[in-house]
Amino acid sequence: MRDGRKAERYVLQAPGRIVIEDAVHPCTIYDKSRTGARLIKYGKLELPPTLAIEMGAAGVQQPCWLIW
Repeated sequence: MRDGRKAERYVLQAPGRIVIEDAVHPCTIYDKSRTGARLIKYGKLELPPTLAIEMGAAGVQQPCWLIW
């Protein structure tokens, strides 16, 4: 059964960082697609409507917005 998503997801389980107003919080990027990502293991951090995600050593920030 197809799940109806527009973009294929790739399971990563890779370390990442959530950036909120220049504060960096560790997380795990569980899966990622062209249109989104699922973050896990970020503790009790309350996610705001907009944030940035960093992945890998380059420190490039990807602007994001909270959907779920």
